[in-house]
Amino acid sequence: MHREYAKFSVRAVPMLETNYGYLLHEHTNNLTALIDIAEPAKIAKYLEQSPSLLLSTHHHADHTDGNLQLIKQYAL
Repeated sequence: MHREYAKFSVRAVPMLETNYGYLLHEHTNNLTALIDIAEPAKIAKYLEQSPSLLLSTHHHADHTDGNLQLIKQYAL
């Protein structure tokens, strides 16, 4: 699912079997945040630039499994 708003866009990407990861892009300052990315490969095709911020809503593996890979890959 992808939604466009005046100043930002939101993309929900299915992760694992029952979760979603989110990509938020703020257009004015050209910043991107990733939220709850358990499977980085599934979000990579939607990234147009390196993410600015990585967030997890809570510390369960289905929300955090991709964090170390993303931190290393994008120097977050």
